[in-house]
Amino acid sequence: MEKYSYRFRDTQIVLRMGLALIFSSLIWGCIESAEYGGELSGDTVISNQTGSEVPTFGIFEKAFEHTGNYSNPYTQITAKATFRDPKGNTQMIPLFWNGEEQWKVRLSPNLEGSWAYSISSNDPGLNGQTGSLAVVKSANQGGIQIMEEYPYHFEYQDRTPFWFFGDTNWQAFGINRRENLNRESYKHYIDVRAAQGFNYIHSNLLKPGKNEGGSAFHRLRGERINPIFWQEVDTRLQYANSQDITVMLFLAWANLTGKKADGAKDWGDFPDNNARLRYARYVAARYSAYNVAFNVAGEWNEFGDKAIYEAIGETIESNDPHNRIIAIHPGSTQSVEEFAHNSWLSLGDYQQNYKSLHNKILAVRDHNKPVVNAEYAYYLRDRNGDGDIDKQNSRSLEEIRHATWDIVMAGGYFVTGWGTTYHGGYLDPGPFDPNASKNHDWEEDVQHIHKFFTELAWWKLNPHNELLKGSGPRYALAEIGEQYVVYTRDSGKRILLSLGSQEASAYSVKLFNPRTGAYASLADYTGNDSVLLSPPDSQDWAFVLTKKD
Repeated sequence: MEKYSYRFRDTQIVLRMGLALIFSSLIWGCIESAEYGGELSGDTVISNQTGSEVPTFGIFEKAFEHTGNYSNPYTQITAKATFRDPKGNTQMIPLFWNGEEQWKVRLSPNLEGSWAYSISSNDPGLNGQTGSLAVVKSANQGGIQIMEEYPYHFEYQDRTPFWFFGDTNWQAFGINRRENLNRESYKHYIDVRAAQGFNYIHSNLLKPGKNEGGSAFHRLRGERINPIFWQEVDTRLQYANSQDITVMLFLAWANLTGKKADGAKDWGDFPDNNARLRYARYVAARYSAYNVAFNVAGEWNEFGDKAIYEAIGETIESNDPHNRIIAIHPGSTQSVEEFAHNSWLSLGDYQQNYKSLHNKILAVRDHNKPVVNAEYAYYLRDRNGDGDIDKQNSRSLEEIRHATWDIVMAGGYFVTGWGTTYHGGYLDPGPFDPNASKNHDWEEDVQHIHKFFTELAWWKLNPHNELLKGSGPRYALAEIGEQYVVYTRDSGKRILLSLGSQEASAYSVKLFNPRTGAYASLADYTGNDSVLLSPPDSQDWAFVLTKKD
């Protein structure tokens, strides 16, 4: 692993006789960097030497320099690399501007063997550059993708199944001294969530306003991007990936009206659609080689029209040779129905939904894609500190646990959250705090859900509520004739599970306690009729039936 350290020192503005005073984006970047301490560094598995070895699903990174004179390289230069893999197939990805004269290309190669690349650009220093790399076999799993055989579920690029286990940190790339949010507290947060088994977070790239590198754009209306901000994002993203956490990058929220005290920007702040698409290309170029997913917009229906977001999604898709997952997040409407025909949309839905959780997952499984409820609860969030929990499904441990089981028992996935961490501490009393004691009970219970499903061949399960008869909330997932999961609560009465007209077989039967994560073995069942399941009481319980060899 090679280590890259970026150092930024104070820059003096020089007045030369006969020349106008020019504030270039580099000078502004150095001024802002000085305000936040100036030094950025990060580790990543990369190679920047032509002909050197790169592991499969690692990152090849190489820097180049432009030679022309430009007032804004970000808008004035275009550059794209074409890679040829060992099978003769080509992959294309833009280069991205990294400050001063430097441009970089990043690619995560998926095949071992000899690769070659060439660069085409409107800048003479970049145009015509060529090189090669040797890709060697590795144990890297790559990024996440949709399962080929089971399209409601996820896997790594090496085909290892991925049970999507998500948390929210909208300001993961920001700095907020009042809330004790910075690079080190972010890294601690990642360590905590990784130890709890989380493998996914999502965050808004433009929401923080600033990080240790300054602002994302010095002047967004003038498209003066600040590479130093993005180098800090690199560092934090690399750290999350090093802890086996996939990060979904929201390129921007649709509309943050009334929520911009911290300098955050949204899609409405861009000067025009050309600027929006240029930014989308930049994000795809800079980050698609990492283990990431992309989100076109948060609450997209609050600004602009559908066509804007279709164009952004298409731009990400066409500039990302890694085929990362792309989603869009709705406000009060479900995104899939508006964008279902678009080739770039990877998910059946990436919901914001607080009601009818189970049924609304089922309703959008008709597109043969995974469904995620990305915003359904922020545990114990008390925005104004009056002691009244002000988010649905968040007021008690039982409420958020029940809501989460409602989602997973519909064959969906969830992104959960805690009041002290989901918004960088900003929307809950006290600082950003992944160690808050009030969070511990939900941190424990949500891990039981993760453990429960990953001990099963969960990707083979589908919703089959029609197999059940009984009272109270009750749900079934099944691989008919092989494995069955039944969840119930609130009634304490017996449930009848039909096995779906299979040949007589022997099944092991276990009772799972969602509050403790403990199993109890029950009597085996042999037959092909219906199984009578008796929960111990009216609390929530799960039963697992598995066909015996």
